[in-house]
Amino acid sequence: MVQPHQIGATIGLTGTFMAIGALVSAPIAGQILETNGGLNFAAVGGYSGAAVLFACCFSLTSRYYALGGWKGKF
Repeated sequence: MVQPHQIGATIGLTGTFMAIGALVSAPIAGQILETNGGLNFAAVGGYSGAAVLFACCFSLTSRYYALGGWKGKF
């Protein structure tokens, strides 16, 4: 996976991507809610669900390529 001397950089990069997602997602959800009249939370739920589904697919894909298969070696 990652060399021991690169763990700090990897954790920092992961935190950066998570912070960007946290900062961007709330204004997008607010705009979706405002566009739909402020009472339709189903659209915001759809956006949130799609974002989680995308993150899961990305995580599984990166795991597959990093480990060279679904099981890999630990």
